[in-house]
This record gives sequence, structure tokens and C-alpha cells, in this order.
Amino acid sequence: MPGRDGTGPMGTGPMRGKQAGRGRGHGGCLEGRGRQQLVQSKGRAADVRALPAVDAAKCIGCGKCVRVCPTNNIMLHGQKAQIGSNCRYCGACEAACPMGAITLA
Repeated sequence: MPGRDGTGPMGTGPMRGKQAGRGRGHGGCLEGRGRQQLVQSKGRAADVRALPAVDAAKCIGCGKCVRVCPTNNIMLHGQKAQIGSNCRYCGACEAACPMGAITLA
């Protein structure tokens, strides 16, 4: 049992690690700022991926990609498909495009 002054049993010296109360009950997971940075870096991994590209020269504005998108994320602007930022990279638009105008990066 630690003493009030942070020493070990019978005043043998300062306690370290779990005995001093650090890391107690966390099973070795990162604490504080280090853990937050790990979570944030995992979140950014999805942001690195580019949106599917629409080749405007090939797009005929048929709207098939608009109809198959499960997140309703594609719209036609000026008879050309435009993909919004809510893409889930499912590939439905790429498969539905008869002209091959949409490619997943």
C-alpha cells in the first residue's frame, strides 16, 4: 500500500507505473492526447481518398448514376453528373454508367 508521500511499502522509495496510479484499469491503451491523435488519424484516412471522377466529355447526362446512388449524392448539373462529398465509395454509379464516365479513384 502506498504511503501518503508516494513512497512504496514501508517507505522503500517512490512507486512507479500502475502502482502509482497511472494506467490503472485501462489495459495499456493510450491515454489523453496520444489516444486522441490516434483516433483523429484514423478518421483522416477516409478523407484522403478522392471522390469518384466524372469525365465530362464522356457523360451524356442519362441520370442512371443518380438513380442508383444509395446516398442520393449525385446530381445532374448542365446535363453532367456531379458527385457530392457524401460518397460511400460503393461503386454503384461506376457500374451503372453506360459510357464509363465515372471512375473510382
